[in-house]
Formats: sequence, structure tokens, C-alpha cells
Amino acid sequence: MPRRSVLTIAFAIVLASCSSRKPTQAAPRDGSATDSGSSCPPGMVLIDGGTFAMGLPPGVDGGSDEYAVSENWRPTERRVSLSPYCIDRTEVTVSSYAACTSCEPAVTFEDSSRAELTSRDRERFTELCNSNHPGRTAHPVNCVSFAQAVAYCRAVGKSLPTEAQWEYAARGADGRLYPWGNDEPSSSRLNACDSECRALKERLEFDVPETLFDDSDGYAATAPVGAFPGGASPFGVLDMAGNVEEWVADSYGLYEAGSFLDPVAPSVRRDPDPRGKVVRGGSWGSLGPSTIRATHRMGFLVSNPPSWYLGFRCALLI
Repeated sequence: MPRRSVLTIAFAIVLASCSSRKPTQAAPRDGSATDSGSSCPPGMVLIDGGTFAMGLPPGVDGGSDEYAVSENWRPTERRVSLSPYCIDRTEVTVSSYAACTSCEPAVTFEDSSRAELTSRDRERFTELCNSNHPGRTAHPVNCVSFAQAVAYCRAVGKSLPTEAQWEYAARGADGRLYPWGNDEPSSSRLNACDSECRALKERLEFDVPETLFDDSDGYAATAPVGAFPGGASPFGVLDMAGNVEEWVADSYGLYEAGSFLDPVAPSVRRDPDPRGKVVRGGSWGSLGPSTIRATHRMGFLVSNPPSWYLGFRCALLI
């Protein structure tokens, strides 16, 4: 994701306590999932709840926002227990989003009057926003705002997943770094920046020459959802690394250490800036392994133009 569109919240200002709920009773269970669970609508995976250590464990290199932080500012464990829920097996597609008659169309910028956009930005939006292209109906919808993602999930009787729900669905309880395990990312497991992506970025004059793969994953930008079954999470959820980054419900801030039951707000030591929402999962433009691991988090200003790197999926608490 272009760094100019990322909300950076300084580590040093995260000082006060917050209102995340502590567990009132023990609710740890081993997680499991099934396609045939009658509790979930079609296209969703049933996650049977469970308890896991959220974020990176102490001793593993990562961003400061991937760790829980103790009172003396040392990385420590954050335990989260979740009730059963459903989550979309794949990211919401262009065709599914278009079928929502009450939803605002995804941004195209083809006829935009936004004076602050350069002609190069307009070219990028026109080419990279999937709703502009009839051949991408099975690709994830992108170029949608946080409000549009919330509105779509609400319209179909669901909600955006919380960060905790998203991360647990992506990695389970065994502490793996990526949805598929701990093996390094490869072009058979996810859609990230490869040789074709690099050529596309060079043509559109992105200042990002690096790639994650030297070979090709078959797509210059996004791929049809579910195209990389080798990257499935332990629950069989797809595309949780690469393709598009995903909006989740939480505002961006640092984690608080401790134990939490079904956290529905960010557990930070200070109320986070509501202008910044968390995005998860990396994208087709991701360049390094750290950006697509299941614990990676970024903050995105809701006031920024919707991104060609960013889409979403929905969840349902049961």
C-alpha cells in the first residue's frame, strides 16, 4: 500500500487504558470450521470459537503494532477468546458487490472531478479499480471506502470482522506466521507482487521496483477470489494473504496486554484516532514477507481516496 495513504500512530503516545472487555468466564475451545454448518449462510466458513495468542510472540521480529505491550513497554502475550462465528470464505467479489442495490458503486474516478488527483492517479484508478472492467467480476471488489464496506456487510445481514476474528480465521491457534503455516511465501500460495506486477507498476510509474517473487503468480494485479487454494488458512478460508488488503471493524492503535473475550473495539492504552481503520492481509502489490503474514496490521485514513489495494470480506457472529 502506498505509504502516503497509511496512518502512522506513534508508539510513544499509546499511554492510557481502554475499555476492551475482559473475560467474565473461561471460554477456550479448540477452533474448527466446516462448509456444511447449518449456522452459516452459503459462502461462509463456520469458526467454532477458541482461544489464541493474538499478534506476534515476543522474540519474533515485527512491527511495534504487532505485539501486545506490558506496563514497562515490553512485548508480552495477548490472549483472546472468541465465540463461534462465520466468515466469508473469500473476499467480496465485484459481482456480489454490484448485486447490492442499496450500496454506493465502487469508486472508478473515470469521470472524477477531484482536483487533487493527478492524471497519473486517474489512469491508475481507471486501470486498477476492478469495477471498471467487465472481465473482473470474479475478482475482489476494491476501491471501496470503509463506510461502503460496512454498508455492504450490513445490507447482506453481516458485519465487518473484528481484528481478532480476522486473525484467528487466518492463522488459528497454533501460532503460525502465514495462513498456510510457517513456510516462506511462494507464487503458488498467494497473489502478491511478481514479475508481472513489477512491469505493471513500472508502466504506471509507481516508485516500487522490488517484488516478492521472481517468477509469476499469473496475475499482474488482483486475481479471481479463491485462485490460490494452496494458501488456505487452517479453517479453509482463502485469500487471507495477498490479492487485496481487507478492511476490518477496528480503529487503529496498539494492543493492550491481557486476556479478552470477543473484543469488539481495539484494545489499546489510549482511544485510537477514529479516522484510521485497520486493514489486514497484504495485497497484490505486497513486496515483503512481513507485509502478508497473518499478524501484520496497517492503519488507513478513512478520508483518503479508496485504494486499488484494498477490499473486504464479511463476518457473522452466531
